[in-house]
Amino acid sequence: MKAIIIPNYEKNGTEYILGSVKTILTNNKIGFSVFDGKTSIKDFDIIITIGGDGTIIHAAKAGATENIPILGINAGRIGYLADISHDELELLSALKDNTYSIEERMLLEVTLGENKYYCLNEAVITKGSLSRMIDIKVSVDGCPVSYRADGLIAATPTGSTAYSMSAGGPIVDPALDLFILTPICSNSLFDRPLLLNKDSVISISTLCPPNAEVYLTIDGEQSIKLSPDDTLKIKRANHTAKLIRIKNSSFYETLSEKMRG
Repeated sequence: MKAIIIPNYEKNGTEYILGSVKTILTNNKIGFSVFDGKTSIKDFDIIITIGGDGTIIHAAKAGATENIPILGINAGRIGYLADISHDELELLSALKDNTYSIEERMLLEVTLGENKYYCLNEAVITKGSLSRMIDIKVSVDGCPVSYRADGLIAATPTGSTAYSMSAGGPIVDPALDLFILTPICSNSLFDRPLLLNKDSVISISTLCPPNAEVYLTIDGEQSIKLSPDDTLKIKRANHTAKLIRIKNSSFYETLSEKMRG
């Protein structure tokens, strides 16, 4: 087994954790390299990240296209997607013993013109800095749904505990095959989040004045300004993100631990 370690040096304590991880992997005779910004992940069996959820999300999507599983070590605040924390590094020996499981997580595929983007958490359509609502035209498998709101979130079950939850969306067990549409600050008493079948295909366009700014944001890391005539198509991706689970905590145990307080 050979691991690629992807550290986020912006997180406090990352250097110390990285040193400990190197020592433990060496002692367990697990080969590794530290990502230098150029290293191809294709030559590795697993990815180990040190950082927060953003680090895991970015690396997990890259790993998904190559069918490479990822283990997250939390060096951030909540670290909801991370499996172990800095004081549990001895559990890394499970990689050598092959005593771990792999949890598959749905990705969304977002198509805009010739470009495709993948989301582990969510795709978000939002207005610009001016305090104006936007009219959002949605088609779910050809059936029209409309929102007048500050924006709209299309979230996976993984993303149900992120922005969608903050906007009033439901918390969804990641084992379920569905995704969620959650309006942001809707201007209607009857606009509620929708749970969509895993095979649903949705199209989204916005009806806004020519001078209005509308953006598509992918997992909080890519922002694309939309034109008035743009139409997005969102569906389940053909590949999944694979998260290594050493502790085998249930979704509900993790939810209780990470979200309390």
